Amino acid sequence: MPYLQAAAGDPEDHWVVFRNGFVNAPICCPSRATMLTGRFPHHHGVQTNDDGPALDESSTIAAWLHEAGYHTGLVGKYLNQYPFERDPYVPPGWDRWWGKQHGPVTQLYYGYTLIQQGVATRYGTTATDYATDVYAGKAVEFIREAPIDRPFFLWFAPTAPHPPWVSAPRHRG
Repeated sequence: MPYLQAAAGDPEDHWVVFRNGFVNAPICCPSRATMLTGRFPHHHGVQTNDDGPALDESSTIAAWLHEAGYHTGLVGKYLNQYPFERDPYVPPGWDRWWGKQHGPVTQLYYGYTLIQQGVATRYGTTATDYATDVYAGKAVEFIREAPIDRPFFLWFAPTAPHPPWVSAPRHRG
């Protein structure tokens, strides 16, 4: 934080600081649903971290942009509890999907499952399975494979910095 605070205060570093920024539901799932829909929690129905299934997934930024001709992709965390006790699936509007399946906090960085285009894929505990690195690789893959004749939208949502904080092996120490 000291580095970020110093950088944000440096007029040559091109940061923008919102001194009066507010969020009406500062918890994970309602905030994500708000970003996906542009609506407040009392309008989209996701008011707690357990309300993800209440979201109307047919009316999100992905669905709107896809309908407008965008190539859309999600990498990482979608909504808490996804896939909502259903079989793995890709919500409407997403052309490419690597959504993290809900699991215990011990599986945030290793031992997690990604739903890749509707197929559950389990990752292990080796250095190459570190979630943030895997997600970054999927994001790069999405950008490289995006059609050059269409705009694209990528929702990149790594698990970090959710606790318990686990760094990549190369960053330990």
